[in-house]
Amino acid sequence: MVITNHDYAPYVAEAIDSALAQVPPPVQVIVVDDGSRDGSADVIRGYGARITPLWRGGDGQGAAINAAAALLDPSVGAVMVLDADDRLRPGALAAVARAFAATPGAARVHFPMRVIDATGADTGGERPHPHLRLPDGDLAPGTLSAPFDAPWAGMSGNAFSADAFRALVPVPDGHGAFPDWYLVHASSLLGPVARVDSPLADYRLHGDNAYGMGDGRLDLAHVRTTIAYADATRREIARVAITRGRSDPLPRMASMCDVGNRMISLRAAPAQHPAPGDSRWGLVRLGVRAVRHRPDGTPRLKLTFLGWLTALAAAPGPLVPPLARVFLDPTARPARPRLSRIAMRRRR
Repeated sequence: MVITNHDYAPYVAEAIDSALAQVPPPVQVIVVDDGSRDGSADVIRGYGARITPLWRGGDGQGAAINAAAALLDPSVGAVMVLDADDRLRPGALAAVARAFAATPGAARVHFPMRVIDATGADTGGERPHPHLRLPDGDLAPGTLSAPFDAPWAGMSGNAFSADAFRALVPVPDGHGAFPDWYLVHASSLLGPVARVDSPLADYRLHGDNAYGMGDGRLDLAHVRTTIAYADATRREIARVAITRGRSDPLPRMASMCDVGNRMISLRAAPAQHPAPGDSRWGLVRLGVRAVRHRPDGTPRLKLTFLGWLTALAAAPGPLVPPLARVFLDPTARPARPRLSRIAMRRRR
């Protein structure tokens, strides 16, 4: 168990307690403090020998994970990376162990998370949204052709086999909260993925999350960040694929989710769009390719996406925000869940 912390003094004790309270307890709990200045260190030191503390200078979650990987006990069979503002639910590790045992060779087990507020109270929400069921089995074909279009859980909603985790570290530098994008998607190339249907962790939505957006807001900074993470992740997927003896999938990748985000960014704030080679009708053509590449989804779903994408490409300026919200907000009205099955990214 690796817990990464940066300035989460109000929450880190709950994360550590939730790990130590598991039955059976984890073999090892490594708590990495990444240069906190808010009193987190005092909280962490209070656990004494029950945990392995690791002190970093504030160089990011990826570097924190890499440092923790070097300390992993050889007996560890699976690795979870828990964000310090999240917490495990009772029985989480036992459920993960059963899922690994039921899926020989699994590289990863993932599960939904319940959404809690800053005080720890259950909000009734779930991530991914309850109508978006996490996939299982061989996810490599979809990852190589249309990454990001299948539902996936954030960092605290995954457990990695020790072999897969060690194969993927060091986590590449940069891109802020990029480590979970990389570990989740690249691990899908290393073996089958198992699923637990019940939530095994609590995701804390407290307004100061490293990568977060509430439903119903057109947060273009968040959209641009998502585009940057997707671009970096595509390249890392291609790198891992090549190291595993596959041909370079990068030229063939096209995700409906990513194309939708890029069209929103281009139309809503072209001067700040992070992909300078994009054009409206070029993205429509890419959307057609993404629809063809996507291994799942009904014809109605795909036609709905292409209709929305074309409408956004042609829309006059005042209609861009409401059309963008149709894609980004999965709950605002009954018609939107169909599009939200395309926009299946995890909003942290």
